[in-house]
Amino acid sequence: MLYDKIKAIYPTLTDADFLDRIRLQDDGAGPYIAHWPKDMQRPTDKQIEDAKPIKEKPADPVQLLADFLKENPAVLALVSK
Repeated sequence: MLYDKIKAIYPTLTDADFLDRIRLQDDGAGPYIAHWPKDMQRPTDKQIEDAKPIKEKPADPVQLLADFLKENPAVLALVSK
């Protein structure tokens, strides 16, 4: 939940940022920010409390297949034989 709220505050963060720049920790009393980069403004408790996690729309499998086939016409040629 803390991860999702931070992603809502800073939508440009990637999963890689949480591997090497930002460290969340939970010692049993709930998650907290254990490490935050100095070049970014750390979110306040109020910002975190008010953040609404972004609900990602599930990918449409048909659209994913269509996109794949557009990007890989050789596969489409094989399938259509």
